[in-house]
Amino acid sequence: MAGQPAGLFANHLALGYSLALRGTRDAERVAALSTGIFWLALPSMSFFIIALPLLLRMTMNFWLSPVVALGIMFACYLADDGFAQKTGVQP
Repeated sequence: MAGQPAGLFANHLALGYSLALRGTRDAERVAALSTGIFWLALPSMSFFIIALPLLLRMTMNFWLSPVVALGIMFACYLADDGFAQKTGVQP
């Protein structure tokens, strides 16, 4: 049961990409969509994988931890946007 949500997510992701490819018939557009999703999701990982668990393990106040983690995530989005503008990546 623990692996079921991840498998379900992978199935939905594969279905979404196959429908996008079928609808556009353009593999390059689907590849660009995939790259864009990656760059948009990457800064969110700073909240869920790094900042919030780390702050909670440091015994920071429970209600302050998400606020600080949100600030870190916002800073990562700003950095991601700056990186995208410099490199020409279109998220």
